[in-house]
Amino acid sequence: MSLPARSHRSGAGPSGARCRLDCRQVSSLFLLAGLVALAGCSRSTTAAASRSASATSVVPIAEATTSTPAAGPVSSTVGNDGAPTVSRCHTSSLSLGLGRTTQSAPEQYQVRLLFTNRSSRACWMFGFPGVDLAGPASPFGNTLSLPRQVVAPHTVVLQAGSTAHALLTYLLSPTACGTAVAWVPRSVIVTPPDETAQLVTPWSSGQPVDNCQASATHPGTYVGPVQPGAG
Repeated sequence: MSLPARSHRSGAGPSGARCRLDCRQVSSLFLLAGLVALAGCSRSTTAAASRSASATSVVPIAEATTSTPAAGPVSSTVGNDGAPTVSRCHTSSLSLGLGRTTQSAPEQYQVRLLFTNRSSRACWMFGFPGVDLAGPASPFGNTLSLPRQVVAPHTVVLQAGSTAHALLTYLLSPTACGTAVAWVPRSVIVTPPDETAQLVTPWSSGQPVDNCQASATHPGTYVGPVQPGAG
């Protein structure tokens, strides 16, 4: 009597089923372990990149800017409010001369007193110069001190080599205080604003000046404030 032949198929029977189940579980475990390892690498890479970016951060350029002062004009008015960053002009750094003469009214003229900064640095002037006209002897003396014009002064900045001016207004007079001789000044003696030392220049116009105005309410001879330029 012959026995039935046994089958050799790998999937036949309970043992084959258990093998397939164990193999799937092992595969799943390997797949899960791989995912965990990849996630750990990703977190490590992200953290390292974050630490690297933090360590090499740069301060924005806007927080580290510097300002460069702009070059000013040859001579400029900056007004009464803002104090210039340069020092005051001293007599020792200035030279004096007379500029052009113009007629402002009948028998009245204006000549420019020119202040030139002969130093190598900028300086500022503010206010009125003190002005005396010195000439020959007369019933009112040989010197005429000029009053100030009633106007508001402004600060004037002079760069090295630049010039500012003040207007000297004067009345003509054919005679000196009732005498038959006209009073013609010989020199102009000027004290720059806030200074005590003086500058002297010749009275080059040669015109006679009315020096009998000491008691006048509104004298026709006076000096104005320092202004920019040569006028």
